[in-house]
Amino acid sequence: PTVTPSVFYCQNATASALTATGTSLQWYTAATGGTSNSTAPTPSTTTVGTTPCWVSQTNASGCESARSKMDVTINGQNDMAALTMTNQTISLTQSNGMTYYSSNCSDLIVSLMPNGTSPVSGTVESQVWFETTQPATYVKRHYQITPATNPNSSSGHITLYFTQAEFDDYNNVNTVKLPTDQNDAFAISNLRVEKKSGSSNNGSGLPNTYTGTPSKINPNDAEIVWNTTMSRWEVSFNVTSFSGFFVLAESVVLPVELLNFNGYTEGVVNQLQWETKSETDNEGFNIERSSDGNAFENIGFVKGRGNSPIQQNYRFTDRQPLNNLNYYRLKQMDVDGKFSYSNTISLNANGVKKSDLTAYPNPSNGIFRLKGRELSNENAILINTLGQVFSVNILQNEFNIQNLPAGIYYLQLSSDKATVKIIKE
Repeated sequence: PTVTPSVFYCQNATASALTATGTSLQWYTAATGGTSNSTAPTPSTTTVGTTPCWVSQTNASGCESARSKMDVTINGQNDMAALTMTNQTISLTQSNGMTYYSSNCSDLIVSLMPNGTSPVSGTVESQVWFETTQPATYVKRHYQITPATNPNSSSGHITLYFTQAEFDDYNNVNTVKLPTDQNDAFAISNLRVEKKSGSSNNGSGLPNTYTGTPSKINPNDAEIVWNTTMSRWEVSFNVTSFSGFFVLAESVVLPVELLNFNGYTEGVVNQLQWETKSETDNEGFNIERSSDGNAFENIGFVKGRGNSPIQQNYRFTDRQPLNNLNYYRLKQMDVDGKFSYSNTISLNANGVKKSDLTAYPNPSNGIFRLKGRELSNENAILINTLGQVFSVNILQNEFNIQNLPAGIYYLQLSSDKATVKIIKE
């Protein structure tokens, strides 16, 4: 009989019965001897590994041929897979946790985690394409993600993957650059994701094959990560509605230059304050709040100054904050309807008074002392402007955060929630 020498399945995939070309086939589990079975077996995909089987053919006279060997291999699913380097399409049932979309059980395409108000579920098709020559306006590796259910309203957290070589090819034909390595913070801040709504109308995935309204996503810089172990860039962001996705670099000059955005808890309310250096056609600011840092709702509006060449100060009071952590961001609105987001801050609302603590020196290289009370061995937390939380111990009114990145933090005591703003240089 004629057989396929090697047959491959992914672990836990649905397998079909083996096939061979010939009549009166007999299937064996050994090269010689053993019990024969005229019915083709269906491989079990539970266990990873290779299992041989043999097939013979019997003619009309009852003579049996030599046995032809077929190797059945079950490949394991690997979440830390290598990136696919060819065009691929795969459909999987989206789980409650992170789902890794991989072809041949190992060639990674994208990752997707349900989140938000309408978490993506059911069957999701993920596609990746590679352009043979470097396009002028986007990275040659580009994606499309299409849920079978509610593609225009479901939400999730996506991770797209790229090689450094793909960023280098883009940089060779563009003035505004993508990162050249993990330390290229300036170029990391340039990275944008262009979202093309809907699906490619001819299956090529090219930008002009999408008829939906395009939009730009500015991923959080902390979620543009170089994975040293796997030698790849991982670009993650939240999205509502699914589309084609193209990565590019864009240096944006905003009509409103925001100097800072911070806040503090005072009594049972949260006070927000921010400053702008200059404003052009500034309609105002929507104040958005979230309980988890992902799904935000609008809780108020502060009118802007329109056009101003000088510094302006703003305040907003959240008189009914959520229990525990509240995440805030500003959505700055232009008069023409365009908008941009500020950084995200977090405040804890537990009915505490404005802190009587002060820290010095402030700013500092990481070693701070506190005034306002005596603290011999006190546990505290630090919250940065991204909402990330770190534990810190205060000994004799002093603590050390030299191991943390530079930036603005809010130190909050565990005992009475007293809070003080510090700046790590």
